[in-house]
Amino acid sequence: MGAQVVKNKLYAAGKVPPVRCALPRPDLTSKGYLPQGRTVSGQLEIQRRKELQASCLGAAFLGANKRAFRLTGARLAIWQDIVHHVGDEYGKVRDHGSRKNHAYWTIQAFNTTNPSVCNTFTAPSKRVS
Repeated sequence: MGAQVVKNKLYAAGKVPPVRCALPRPDLTSKGYLPQGRTVSGQLEIQRRKELQASCLGAAFLGANKRAFRLTGARLAIWQDIVHHVGDEYGKVRDHGSRKNHAYWTIQAFNTTNPSVCNTFTAPSKRVS
């Protein structure tokens, strides 16, 4: 497994060298966190975990930067309304999570601004349906 180069604003400005860090991939299936994914439903659950985590992490970023994005008042209300109406119930494939679970992960992350609340891989199946 190779190391990934992490770059930030200080690196871009030439003030610090890039940081190399190894990002291990834990074997979550052997620890009982994920279904084996050998069935279609197992694969879809893994996909929902990924998609809900992506939404959650994006919301943590938005919450931490809500002033910069001017997410207040009517803008915030519109965003929250959209968040509560995004879900895969509308399509044929259940690969992104229900409206209820999308709102759960997204609003929680936005309010806390903490990406650590986005661990969908240890959540029970009902939280990623």
